Amino acid sequence: MLLVFEKLYRQERKIFNMLATKIKKSKKVVRTLKGVHDVVEDYALDDILIHFDREANVLKVTENTSKPNPDHNYYLSCRYASGSENEDELQRARHDMFMWLLNIARQTYEKKLDKPKLFAKASKVLSMLFPDDYVNSVKKQNIERNAQAADWLKNQKKKQRA
Repeated sequence: MLLVFEKLYRQERKIFNMLATKIKKSKKVVRTLKGVHDVVEDYALDDILIHFDREANVLKVTENTSKPNPDHNYYLSCRYASGSENEDELQRARHDMFMWLLNIARQTYEKKLDKPKLFAKASKVLSMLFPDDYVNSVKKQNIERNAQAADWLKNQKKKQRA
């Protein structure tokens, strides 16, 4: 019986790791909060929807398409359980993985949200430090030159190694 729980734990851990990778590599992360105290968080990624219900401790994963396929849905109850039985330990591990994945989704969402803010702040600092014509020339004319210089430097490093 213990081997069954260990195998189930490894399978579920693999699924959680794959979901974490999808969250981190997703180009689009949109969060929707629901419930009285925002206890339900939905994250729309490039190709999947992840539904976290913190009140019921339920994880649902569905396709992010107009016509979702019920065969490609994943549902897991991650409610915390106390006790020393194998089932209780597996349920505690599910709860820990649920909270870990929710934390990754939140961090990734915040990081993707902060990038435009950081770019706007950097642009504002540049415009305060330099005249407008310099900033515009940096943006328009020097981008190609910088790319060529980067390629040239990479080639120089390769030549030095050879």
